[in-house]
Amino acid sequence: MVEEGISAVGGQLAVLVQGEVVVDIAVGQAEGNKALRPDDLHNVYCLFKPILYLLLGHLLETSGCSPDEPLNRILKMPHWAPECLTYRQLATHQAPLAEPSAAAWKLTPPNLQEDLLNQPRVETKPAYSQISGSLIAEHIIESITGLPPNLYCYQELLKPFGLASQVIVHPELAISIRQRIRAPITGLPIEPLPMLSELLPSYLRETRLAVGTLATMGGMARLYEAVGSVLEGFPKPGFPSPVWLKNLMEDDRPFSDDPVFQRPAKWSAGMMTDVGRQNISRTAGPGSFGHTGGLANTVALYDSSRKATIALYLNGVGTEREDHILPRMQIVDTVINAFPKY
Repeated sequence: MVEEGISAVGGQLAVLVQGEVVVDIAVGQAEGNKALRPDDLHNVYCLFKPILYLLLGHLLETSGCSPDEPLNRILKMPHWAPECLTYRQLATHQAPLAEPSAAAWKLTPPNLQEDLLNQPRVETKPAYSQISGSLIAEHIIESITGLPPNLYCYQELLKPFGLASQVIVHPELAISIRQRIRAPITGLPIEPLPMLSELLPSYLRETRLAVGTLATMGGMARLYEAVGSVLEGFPKPGFPSPVWLKNLMEDDRPFSDDPVFQRPAKWSAGMMTDVGRQNISRTAGPGSFGHTGGLANTVALYDSSRKATIALYLNGVGTEREDHILPRMQIVDTVINAFPKY
């Protein structure tokens, strides 16, 4: 794809099988004709969102809270949050929290963003939450721990996994490592575009779990592999226990609206679970899960039938489905099909 210039001029790929790194590479070009490197950082957007929900799940479990306990009985919730919202509803996108969109949030000046949340809600159906659900997760973490969510994430998850330099959640650190931050360079209708250009100072000031985390694909692959390992029965720091997580993954989840892909879909514990419907993979085995980020140029997938994890970043975006979704699926399926099923 990179050699032929199809939708991307560069890419970063990491693959783990049974917990072992088998691929961690970067090919092609970043901005300014620089070579893309495996340790370059990219804005993974919603790709980190499941990790935030699982971090919250771990906190609630250790606090003795049930996934089905109304959160407003535990702590004071934001006034715009749905009444009697539970963690299960939040993590499976079963609440009417589609608005505001991530694009509206990023394009709104920081001093006016609160107005987006205070607007009267006309939503009634469960829907995928691009930003407000994650803001609620941040609120709960800070309310219970008394710590900023990014600091709690660092202490409970990134530091134990040794990922402090691979997943960046501190804005101060992001500014100090600008030379490792790479922005998409192809297909942009205007330049710079706030949703995509990680080099904008306005973006770096808003590095936070709910909005945009900087990460390498090696770092994201290790996090998604850890989730798969927990589901196999092996506890990991910062994540819910195997019993708690399996309960979230195996419940009978109804469909929710997906305003991003314009169709109903399913989520569990913050992750996309019907990976075929959500254009992640056509050949992944049953029980596989993953997520996408950005304008579909970033993806992570855990294939339970192969015990394989893939994280992929394409340095470029397109305005048509064929420009990014189909080539990305082709890469994912080509990679996972290289490994046998167990």
